[in-house]
Amino acid sequence: AIDDVLHGNGLSCGSASAVIGHTGTGKTTFALAFAAASTTDAPGLILSSMEFSGDLRRLGTQLGLGTEEAVTSGAVVIKNLGQEDESMDEMGHKLLRLVDELKIRRLVVDGLAGLADTLAFPERGYRFLGRLLVELRRRGVTSLFTVDPHALAVAAGTPLADGVTGWFDNVFTFAPLAASDRQVDQRLVTIAKVRGGAAS
Repeated sequence: AIDDVLHGNGLSCGSASAVIGHTGTGKTTFALAFAAASTTDAPGLILSSMEFSGDLRRLGTQLGLGTEEAVTSGAVVIKNLGQEDESMDEMGHKLLRLVDELKIRRLVVDGLAGLADTLAFPERGYRFLGRLLVELRRRGVTSLFTVDPHALAVAAGTPLADGVTGWFDNVFTFAPLAASDRQVDQRLVTIAKVRGGAAS
């Protein structure tokens, strides 16, 4: 459906996208659908800060996204995003090393707060993020980062800065809807920004 709204072109190769929304709005589902479209010739990597690999595989299967098949075939690899004793720089180097070693073309960072959970983030975290996105673009990696504003504020010690979305080519926002105002499986996504394209 997103591809159709983007005039059938989908996300540009090498672009970076942010999917913003609070817990339960559908960010991880969006990310799993994106990652599941990976192939063995253009493999994908999911780095999760909250969910275990088995849980993501199970969720993707329940939703009919083909996540289990993609992992089994080697088209998608799922890893945990960092440990408590890893610095922001160590996580960044680890991420880029995995991208290079596995020849990744689609990257999902499910939980930007996982990168922000370090003492250095309040001082230079957004500059670090900008540099990381530049390195991913240089490698031709199409990336998607999910962002929970509340979790990021807690992890980073600062609220989500308006300027952070400026680093991303595309920004999607899940708007919270009261249960009485939507169907069980319905979510409202706003396309806030699409660089180099248009949406209708």
